[in-house]
Amino acid sequence: MAPSWVIHNGLDLAEFDRAASGEDVRPSLGLSIQDVVVACIGRLVPWKGQHVFLRALAELAPRYPPLRGLIIGAPEANSQTYADELRSLARELGWNTS
Repeated sequence: MAPSWVIHNGLDLAEFDRAASGEDVRPSLGLSIQDVVVACIGRLVPWKGQHVFLRALAELAPRYPPLRGLIIGAPEANSQTYADELRSLARELGWNTS
């Protein structure tokens, strides 16, 4: 029989275990309860395709007016270029880049 190990969490998850509803968070993001929200979450690097996500939203938005998209993440250390390109693309597509 193979040995087994227990690897305990490195963080106290209770700190993050709070009951927050979408209704609580939406106003802080400028979203209404009627908005349909999709998100792309991850490190901002080209191979993750956030630029594809933006272009897909641009295709869908005219047919689905309540559609909203969020890109949540940070660029790699010392590499702000792709994040700047994403902001530029979002502005080019006519969106808020907050």
